[in-house]
Amino acid sequence: MLSALASATIGEGVKFIGENVFQDCSALTSVSLPSTLLEIWGYAFDGCSSLTSIIIPLSVSYVGDNCFGRCPLLTIYAEAASLPESWYSTWNPNERPVTWGYGS
Repeated sequence: MLSALASATIGEGVKFIGENVFQDCSALTSVSLPSTLLEIWGYAFDGCSSLTSIIIPLSVSYVGDNCFGRCPLLTIYAEAASLPESWYSTWNPNERPVTWGYGS
């Protein structure tokens, strides 16, 4: 059952994380995203209430609606210098802290 998943490493070569893929994985504490990732679709991490941090690679050109909703412990580290125009306006609906330009 995905709700018991504690960590996930998405392999290099993966380009998309689909809608709702990790939704309500309440035990998920860490996720590693590959540098090949282009898009994270809506609600992908919604309800991951134990997730504490995520690094969004510079390659990500789109983040969907409510991607990080209901993630009260989350801090987002984005390699992009600022919010890309192509990210959905409500990608971070609870306004979790974001560090832009991470790793540069």
